[in-house]
Amino acid sequence: KDFDETETEIFVYDKLTIISNNEKLYNLNPEDKALEIIKSHQEKYGKNSNEMLKKNIVTHLSKEIGKAEKTIYPYLTKLERIGEIIVNNGYISTK
Repeated sequence: KDFDETETEIFVYDKLTIISNNEKLYNLNPEDKALEIIKSHQEKYGKNSNEMLKKNIVTHLSKEIGKAEKTIYPYLTKLERIGEIIVNNGYISTK
């Protein structure tokens, strides 16, 4: 209140409050997040359900991670390459 140009106004922010809303989203590797979602879908629907088809998984991941579908495919390719997921006849499952 009534500051002139020679005075400085200091605002104190609680850093944890600022980052806590999206902390999990930004601290979690996208491949790890994708794997977590794939595992939860596998538990919920079973390995051979239509929800486990690659095209359906990509749609789910796109919505839940908040990225375009074309950016999801590299995550799945990396997960398959390192042996975290298996793609068999168009279905994705975890080991």
